[in-house]
Amino acid sequence: MRGHALVAGATGTVGCRLVEQLGQADFKVTGLCRSATGVSRQVQYLEADLLDYEASKLVVSSLSDITHIFYAARASHGEGTVEPVDENLAMLKNLLGLAEEFCPTLEHVHVVHGAKYYGCHLGPYRTPAREEDPRHIGPNFYYDQQDYLISKAGDWQWSISRPCLVYDFAPQQSRNPVSLIAVYAELSRALGGASGVSWLR
Repeated sequence: MRGHALVAGATGTVGCRLVEQLGQADFKVTGLCRSATGVSRQVQYLEADLLDYEASKLVVSSLSDITHIFYAARASHGEGTVEPVDENLAMLKNLLGLAEEFCPTLEHVHVVHGAKYYGCHLGPYRTPAREEDPRHIGPNFYYDQQDYLISKAGDWQWSISRPCLVYDFAPQQSRNPVSLIAVYAELSRALGGASGVSWLR
């Protein structure tokens, strides 16, 4: 066993795949989510709202052997709205503060962000984007979370991934790229292949 991984946001689009991959990579896996809808013999799902420090404490305090945290949790927000900085930062702070108190074997924290870090939601941006590129004018909770990780890391290491898009099945999410590609392909086929492409432009 390579360690005990805690996946925050375990039932989200990214989190559910992290749970699967970590299990295949010989990790013991615990999924943390607001609503534990999944059932698995390989994964223990625990419910906690990371904005509620005391409720989260009851859960995290029982996980003293955590070695890795994979953070893919997000604060609730409306589609197309600016994601709240304070809540997203508080969620990460609460979890890591509790982990530092109750998980002495913690080795690594990995946070999943996205291309909004580079300003993709604001229009065209320099590509390829570089880590040293200037930050765009905020608000952007990615910046606050990264700055917090930098300030807190000591006994444990941290990393961040920023996928441009996540191509996966995502029920009840209209922005799922896989569904969009499938609809495009079906429309193209129905309109006779290449002629469908010109119709969709």
